Amino acid sequence: MSDFSAYINGEVITIDGGEWLRNGGEFSHLELIPEEMWDKLEKMRGK
Repeated sequence: MSDFSAYINGEVITIDGGEWLRNGGEFSHLELIPEEMWDKLEKMRGK
């Protein structure tokens, strides 16, 4: 935070060491998809 900011309006600041970024979102389980499946998904997408 800056000493020049009097207040923050409408913002949520999560201080949890990155826990929410890794496990808190709706895409948090994508790391469980095997590498081969990512290749198949990419081909289905048309790339």
